[in-house]
Parts: sequence; C-alpha cells; structure tokens
Amino acid sequence: MLFELSEVALDTIDKELESMATKLDIDCRIVPLLGSVQDEASVREVMEHFDVDTAYHAAACKHVPLVEQNLIEGVRQQRRRYADDSAGGA
Repeated sequence: MLFELSEVALDTIDKELESMATKLDIDCRIVPLLGSVQDEASVREVMEHFDVDTAYHAAACKHVPLVEQNLIEGVRQQRRRYADDSAGGA
C-alpha cells in the first residue's frame, strides 16, 4: 500500500514499483492511495481496511544513514521541522 499526498509522486512510485515487480517476477499487490497522513481519520480507515499492522514512512527512511552519522544536527533539524509544522510553517 502506498499512501501519498502528491498525485505525481504517487504515480511515479507506483509505476516504478510495478516495473520492478514485473522485472524481478515478484507477485506483489501494490495499492496506490491518494491522501494525507495528516488526516488521521483517513489513515485509520485505510489501515483498518487493508489490515495494516506496520507502517513505514519512506521519506524518513532515505535519510537514516546520513542522520545516524550526524546525530546531533539531525535531532536539531527534526526539532526545528516539528516546531515549524506546529506553528503552521513549512
């Protein structure tokens, strides 16, 4: 299951994963869903409908090695981002 706010990003990753699955002969159902993770009710509904046990935030995962090597600055930046989000910033 893919859950994404951006139509373009969702379409791009859906096509990429479908292509990889075909190329590697992997039988995997990919379900692209357009929505915002900030809409808690929608997230709950989707997770219940698809019986999701575990969710992974892919955007966060791509930076893990970088943040692990720069732990203090990584924490500072995350705190700043959350503070900006809470204040209505970008």
